[in-house]
Amino acid sequence: MNPFDRVVLGVDFSDASRVAFEHAVVLSKALGVPLLLVHAWNPRGWLPDFAGDDAPDWLEDVRGGTMGELDAWARSAEKRGADADIVLERGSASEILIALSRKGTLLVLGRRGQASLAHVLLGSVSERVVSAARSPVLIVPRRAEVGRTPRRFLIGADLSANSAAAAVAARDVARAVSSAPTLVVAHAQNDERALWLEHGSEIGRERSPVDEERLRRWARSHVGRAITLETCLIKGRAEEGLVSVAQEKNCDWLVLGVQGRTALAALLIGSTTREILRLADRPVLVAPATDRPEPPAES
Repeated sequence: MNPFDRVVLGVDFSDASRVAFEHAVVLSKALGVPLLLVHAWNPRGWLPDFAGDDAPDWLEDVRGGTMGELDAWARSAEKRGADADIVLERGSASEILIALSRKGTLLVLGRRGQASLAHVLLGSVSERVVSAARSPVLIVPRRAEVGRTPRRFLIGADLSANSAAAAVAARDVARAVSSAPTLVVAHAQNDERALWLEHGSEIGRERSPVDEERLRRWARSHVGRAITLETCLIKGRAEEGLVSVAQEKNCDWLVLGVQGRTALAALLIGSTTREILRLADRPVLVAPATDRPEPPAES
């Protein structure tokens, strides 16, 4: 059963956005669902004197040009067999995309890479969306390969509730896009201090060592038996280990749960998740936190 009824792509016309577009078109076709191309029209960001509806005459021409470019992207998607539509909405890109996240949506965003100190303090659009979205978010790095439907998915598992959500999200996507998918579930063994920092509120979590058998039982309990499953234990930090395993095992995507169980959870996506997003050379699917409420139904 297909858990998605649409793919939503955030478009800013950058090179990273164009790579994400290629992946979104492939997913739209593989899932058999419409593709919605969304661009945030935010003149306040670059026109400080703009107030209310008192816009200069040329601003509407700029808006029309942006709409034309967005429409060209939609036509390109349709030529490749996707059913595409466009949205040009005024406001913050992250707020618009978060508002569009709901059950049945797969959000897709490009990631440019390292940025300035402001990026560290405030977070990029992709980080803000990941931290608050109520649907899975696929983050596509600019250097990611394009052209094929994903078949092998690497799930980072620390056996928490949020990594269980990641396993379920990976299972649902895998079944929907591939007739013979493989899930690879990996656990980094040695970073106990990081686990305590990331999941400090889960004081009662089971602390016994994780071996291959326990990891396999955990994985099967969340993905079921009607799917090919591999497991592996990583020696070292999860960040570098998961990226390396994805390369070694030729996985198309990495899949993670949102991490960070502190009072700042609404602003943080967890140091491990953020570092993997920075290091990954292939798309990373991030499942929403298990305690994140659904937004009101769209009117």
